[in-house]
Amino acid sequence: MEKLKPCPFCGGSASLISTAERGSVSGDIGTRSTVICIDRKNECGAKIVKWDLKKTWAEESAIKAWNRRN
Repeated sequence: MEKLKPCPFCGGSASLISTAERGSVSGDIGTRSTVICIDRKNECGAKIVKWDLKKTWAEESAIKAWNRRN
């Protein structure tokens, strides 16, 4: 799994949080993975959320989206 890059907005540290959750459309049990900026000094609040049936898929998708720099 890729390492999280710093927040693209404030440069603060980021954290990955994953929880089991039922999909709102499908009703299937899956995983919601959230990458969030945890820099308390800047309090920018940046986050990205991804849901998938497999925990690894959700986590990889969230990390990839967070780390993408355009």
